[in-house]
Amino acid sequence: MSVHKIFSIIILTIICFSSCDIPNNDKNNKDNDTEAASKFDATQFADEMCKCLKISHDYSENVKKLEQEEDKIAFEALIAQRDSIQEISNDCINVLEQNYGDIVDEKEAEIKASMEKNCPKIASFIK
Repeated sequence: MSVHKIFSIIILTIICFSSCDIPNNDKNNKDNDTEAASKFDATQFADEMCKCLKISHDYSENVKKLEQEEDKIAFEALIAQRDSIQEISNDCINVLEQNYGDIVDEKEAEIKASMEKNCPKIASFIK
């Protein structure tokens, strides 16, 4: 494997890990569900969800690319990162669930529409 490919994988990994901006956990008080429901912004939630899923989406796209290039070593190196990539996305999504709670279920259609508008590639990734 060339130095260029190794360097590309390292840079890609750094970009993937730095792209997930985990939202602040300042709305986790379940007593305020009614107030939160009235203030719920599906666009904001969708943007946060897109940020959470971007790292998994980018990872998936890179796996497909390396698979097509038939670069077995780079492909295996990327596959080795799967669990850590998934953990980052899951942690981010868990924070969203803590912040927004059951409101998300009630607003699912609105959230999906917002994601399809603002981050269509990621929205199609989770379908």
